[in-house]
Amino acid sequence: MMTSTGGCQCGAVRFRIEGDLEEASICHCRMCQKATGGLFGPYVGAPFNAVTWTRGQVSYF
Repeated sequence: MMTSTGGCQCGAVRFRIEGDLEEASICHCRMCQKATGGLFGPYVGAPFNAVTWTRGQVSYF
C-alpha cells in the first residue's frame, strides 16, 4: 500500500493519504492561476476516506 504526504507551503496544514492516488491533472483556468500564483494548478485525486489530516484543519471556500 502506498503512502503519500503533503501540505501547504507554510506547514500549517499537513495530510497523509493511505492507498493509491487517482488521476492527476493540470488546470490553466484563471481561478487556478490565482489560487496557485502560477501559470497552472497541479491536482491529484484521492478517495475521501483515505485522507488523514495530521496538522491543522481543512477548510472550504
